[in-house]
Amino acid sequence: MNYFAALMFVAIAASGADTSVETLHNEIAKNKTLSASFRQTQTLKEFKEPIVSRGRLSYRAPNQLRWETDTPYKVIMVIDGTSMTTFYPELKHKETKNLATDKMAGFMVNQIIQFIKGDFAKLAERFDVRISEPKPGSHEVKLKPKGVTASGPLTGITLRFASYILEETIIEGKDGGGSVIEFSDVTPNPALSDALFSIPK
Repeated sequence: MNYFAALMFVAIAASGADTSVETLHNEIAKNKTLSASFRQTQTLKEFKEPIVSRGRLSYRAPNQLRWETDTPYKVIMVIDGTSMTTFYPELKHKETKNLATDKMAGFMVNQIIQFIKGDFAKLAERFDVRISEPKPGSHEVKLKPKGVTASGPLTGITLRFASYILEETIIEGKDGGGSVIEFSDVTPNPALSDALFSIPK
């Protein structure tokens, strides 16, 4: 999963939103598990045409998640709290990173988990967080990185909700590229199998 793809998952756990940061945090904290389908459209300067991918994600508190892309390629990423494993079924190849020793992977996963838990106190150390209600029943969360270290390749992230369900995430890159992720079939607190959070041997 690339940097943009990782940040896609970051947003999905926020299935409830309000103009109050505290309320948003409380709504997110209710989701001990989560599942959703996604459609991602990436715009990269290296490619003339956008790249469209589809798949499904699953999350279980406190720190397990699965990001599975079905098209255009089958890729499965699983995080279990201490490691991140990416599996390429067609190649029968997998890569595992120890989150304690791989600083880059550990940083990325830590940011993801902070979003999932709605830990805005920690996120506010790296992002300016603004929540608005453009119209009744719809909410928008804008995240602007503070400084070069926090931003990396990003200029900002926007999360859009309808009836407390995340519908769209927009990730903007410094090079003019970015990613738009549309979510559907978002289900808070579904029953999830242990098998989802392990890679086939």
